[in-house]
Amino acid sequence: MWVEWVCVRVSSNYATVGSVLRFLFPDHGEYVEIDAFGNVRLPPIIDMFAAAAYLCRLGGVAGLVDPSSHERFLHDLEPLGQRRTIPKGPDSPEQSSIRVSKDAYRAIIDVNAEIKEPLYKVSKLLARSTLFEAELKQMRRLRGFHAGRPLKPQHALTLKRAISKKLEHVLSETIETCSNVLNKHLAPFWKSLISKNSEALSLDNTMQPGGSAKQSWLQAALDILIITDALSVGVSAPHDWSSGRPVASYPALLLSIYSMNDVLYRDEHKTLSFEIPRSVLVTQPKCRTPVVGSSLRSLTHNLTILPASGTTTTKWDYSSRSDKPDRSPLNILVIPIPYYLHAKSFQPLTDHIDGNWNYFRISPDWSKDVPPNYFVNFVKDLCSVAVKDIDKIDAVVLPECAITHEQYDALETAIADADVDDVFYEIEFIVAGTSSRKQDGRPREDGNFVLYSTFAHSNQHMANVRPAERGALRVSHAKHHRWKLHDQQIDDYRLSHVLNKGMSWWEYLPPNECELEVVRFRNTQSLMTLICEDLARVDPGQEVVRCIGPDLLIALLMDSAQISSRWPARYATVLAEDPGSSVLTVTSAALVHRANEERVRKARAEKRTKCPELSNSIGLWKDERTWSGIPITLEKDSEAVVLTISNKHREQRSLDGRSNSLGQHWLWQLTDQRQVRRSLEEQIKSPPFGRIFGDDGWAFDINAAKSSFHK
Repeated sequence: MWVEWVCVRVSSNYATVGSVLRFLFPDHGEYVEIDAFGNVRLPPIIDMFAAAAYLCRLGGVAGLVDPSSHERFLHDLEPLGQRRTIPKGPDSPEQSSIRVSKDAYRAIIDVNAEIKEPLYKVSKLLARSTLFEAELKQMRRLRGFHAGRPLKPQHALTLKRAISKKLEHVLSETIETCSNVLNKHLAPFWKSLISKNSEALSLDNTMQPGGSAKQSWLQAALDILIITDALSVGVSAPHDWSSGRPVASYPALLLSIYSMNDVLYRDEHKTLSFEIPRSVLVTQPKCRTPVVGSSLRSLTHNLTILPASGTTTTKWDYSSRSDKPDRSPLNILVIPIPYYLHAKSFQPLTDHIDGNWNYFRISPDWSKDVPPNYFVNFVKDLCSVAVKDIDKIDAVVLPECAITHEQYDALETAIADADVDDVFYEIEFIVAGTSSRKQDGRPREDGNFVLYSTFAHSNQHMANVRPAERGALRVSHAKHHRWKLHDQQIDDYRLSHVLNKGMSWWEYLPPNECELEVVRFRNTQSLMTLICEDLARVDPGQEVVRCIGPDLLIALLMDSAQISSRWPARYATVLAEDPGSSVLTVTSAALVHRANEERVRKARAEKRTKCPELSNSIGLWKDERTWSGIPITLEKDSEAVVLTISNKHREQRSLDGRSNSLGQHWLWQLTDQRQVRRSLEEQIKSPPFGRIFGDDGWAFDINAAKSSFHK
């Protein structure tokens, strides 16, 4: 959880609104002062949101908000002069809650009305400029006056300069217009908050009899929070200029321009609050509004505040997306390698062998000797088998520690270089657990990582993509929490002759900064990943996941069968409910088969007649409507499973009653799963990845094992 700054900066049990704002804006004190003429200087809109959200968090405003605020505004249920903003006592729920003021809702409507035309004008010009750039790059013929004949290079450059000059002027004019509109309508609310600089900020959430100064400043902070959030529609997804639709908001316009030029894929993508240091708090776009509970996350649709970067560094990829429609089904190829592993893959380290604890390292001996090109051919063969029935593969997912960094490199390159006739051409993203990584010119790191890449066609108008080529954008992060093997797991996986029971065995992970990344695929879809133990621990990952609310969360595991009674299902259920993300857990077939073998061996050794619980589930799907979870099974002789998931747009309402009808919130649901099975001869010829073959296929057959107990 967060360590509040007041613990070290304030000796008494309260602070003031002014001291909080000065802490948030250490280099811009003018944001928290009213000059001699009664004027105030406004911070950027997203920094205003961050300051108001931080104050609302400290004041516990979420538990005090009247959920009928927006409905009362729409239907004018209460005359403006009679609204109650300060609680008078515990006599009724109305008297112990705070409503968003009607002035705040009116400000949202007025701002949107005044900036609608400038945003439409600049969107139209940017669409024209972007499409012209795409045609110029690919040497296409222009439409209109130049239809039917190629455009000479010198004429093309002349037109390009003319469009660029006009675009620069219109952009400057639009930014100035929007800034003036925002200043005009938001200044009264910011001034109202600044005027309460000296008012006490109580750190507890108790209601003080007869009202208090705390409720007075909370009203101003709440109004600013709602206004700035409502005016930031679309910040979670770059605008598609070729769609012909106007950009949704002024902040979305700025972010879309930055992402089009690849500017945000630098340090800026770690926070949207450029005036507030990342060491204090981080502001990020969000994707979902929880439909349960009363928290600060329930109050906003578009923006959220996260812990300081010293706790967890959160990154957003704004520019990576494909040109497929959001409503198109997504076919995910899950390859659960290794298919089998030996106990010696768990290697003990001898640093503390004399104590009661030790480290172990997972040695990926199933993949480390497989040449990268062999691995790429293996994946391509599986895709070729799958597309005979389902037309295309949109994504590839591999479990924790499945492959090496070199194999991932080769697969990413093969997909990025695929031509239109290649089975790799339709792939939008890949997610894989690796035992090493090398990025940003740093030396190779050994450990436990997740790497994921998204692919975009050249018609996405990205500056770093050449014509007729797909761009690949990769992000990665290390595992945050070590796996601790207890005695029961050592028994379940039959590891006692390698790892001594009675000791605490911890997975050895080199120290790494806690990082999480959000990536975009398609127009508006968001994706996050977690690694095994990180799914179960509340911090640091779950707090970020809950605040942002990705549409799709993939958890890569090294675990046994994924069934509803085990720990991954429990924690996936929590995130499927709040924030409402769809969760896919994926493990390798190795520990699933090894645990099944050990259960059967023990049952036979004890001469039991009843078959123990066996499962070949290598994954589990959870969404907000599928409470029990859907197991992903790998049948005999199958090498992969194709999951088909479909989505639909969801309307969600914030705690004050506002709809997200203009926002981007999606519900992904699993609609089908299909086995991918090659012939036994083809399997034997390709890299085994731990496969153990018997006379008629897999050495361990779960159905045959179950049948043997019924005889």
